[in-house]
Amino acid sequence: MKVLVTGGAGYVGSAITACLVDSGIAPVVLDDLSTGHAQRLDHVASYVGDVADAELLHRIFAEHPDICVAVHCAARKTVEESVDQPLEYYRDNVGKALQLVDGLLAHGCDRLIFSSSAAVYGNVTTSVVSEDAPVSPQTPYAASKVMFERMLDDIARASTLRALSLRYFNPVGSDPRRRIMPYSSPPLPVLDNLVAAWERGEPFAIFGTDWDTPDGTPVRDFVHLWDVARAHVAAVRWLVSAADGVAHRVVNVGSGHATTIRQLTELFAQRAGRPVRVEAQRRRPGDTRGTHAAIGRAAELFDWHPRLTLADAIDDALAWLTDPTPRRFTPDVTVP
Repeated sequence: MKVLVTGGAGYVGSAITACLVDSGIAPVVLDDLSTGHAQRLDHVASYVGDVADAELLHRIFAEHPDICVAVHCAARKTVEESVDQPLEYYRDNVGKALQLVDGLLAHGCDRLIFSSSAAVYGNVTTSVVSEDAPVSPQTPYAASKVMFERMLDDIARASTLRALSLRYFNPVGSDPRRRIMPYSSPPLPVLDNLVAAWERGEPFAIFGTDWDTPDGTPVRDFVHLWDVARAHVAAVRWLVSAADGVAHRVVNVGSGHATTIRQLTELFAQRAGRPVRVEAQRRRPGDTRGTHAAIGRAAELFDWHPRLTLADAIDDALAWLTDPTPRRFTPDVTVP
């Protein structure tokens, strides 16, 4: 079995690609390398190009006719940038994604996993959010995710397409086996920004200290990157062999735990053995209070549960500081 991974040279995409290899599934990557890194693709079949390039997609399926599932990670993803450049976000995250689905169906690939985001929930005031909560996107980035989810829902009801939209909360960390370098292109995950500030001895910015949270700083559900990748492997297998007939499903992917940004800095200081300088700043456009995920649906459908912790993610980040050389890529056969 082969799986097409768009954006497979990016932060989440490269982890999914590696975890597929670990699980004995062959990924085929399509990435334009606008933010991804080619060195992340040395161990897989890969193509450089745009997801809306019909000729390139035809070539990929001609050379890999056994692709049966697509994982769509390619997208613009900077919240602040989306406010300034909404046209580009709707063009890439909605228009080009729609062209990709058209191409997939034309080549007989009717199983799709979409990288969505918890940003679709907006400024949630509840402590935990389930997939049944109303969506309220606050930025063009979040709105683009909602639009494409709704398109998938309509297309799946009217065709053979079966789709999953995985709403990521806040992926952090890196490959625990240290085969893939940490992500270095903006926007960086919050933990990577924290590591960079700590390493340079600069203050780490916390945006807003007047939120309705235990310590006034925003709440986040930090889920280890490798657990996110494992969720995709479980989702691929479910779509291929055990899908329940529902045309389109939405599934949260998070740790199921809430952590404030200040708590993150305190835990990081404990793991690093040195304090973190913190600088309080005003809220930015599009910032939200945050919440944490109800993850029961992923457990019910895929038998997926997070295994790694925020402390594990911090330790992964600190390990790269002491030894920045990636290890040779060999599959981890212990991954289910």
